[in-house]
Amino acid sequence: MALPGLARVEWSTLRHAYGSAGDVPELLWRIADDEDAPDALFDLSNKIYHRGGFVCSAAAAALPFLVRLAESAEVTVRQGVVGLIGQLTEQAVLGRVSEACS
Repeated sequence: MALPGLARVEWSTLRHAYGSAGDVPELLWRIADDEDAPDALFDLSNKIYHRGGFVCSAAAAALPFLVRLAESAEVTVRQGVVGLIGQLTEQAVLGRVSEACS
């Protein structure tokens, strides 16, 4: 599955709960790839939606790619991706977005 624009995002300048978001593109690719999608989704969720308490800055950049993944019938963890999108949206509405994670 193609994720156009993924390489154009300066992920290393963004943050997630454990530091630099430079590993987010790999996690998104792994979600698109059927082989270990559940583990990759779990890792990504833990990093950008940290323990349900706040949303890290990398989440905004990841969101368009999560939407593309949710649209694809090829993605085996679509339901989980849609759930993560919902969680991110809910936290953003509640104002629990953190620019400086970790």
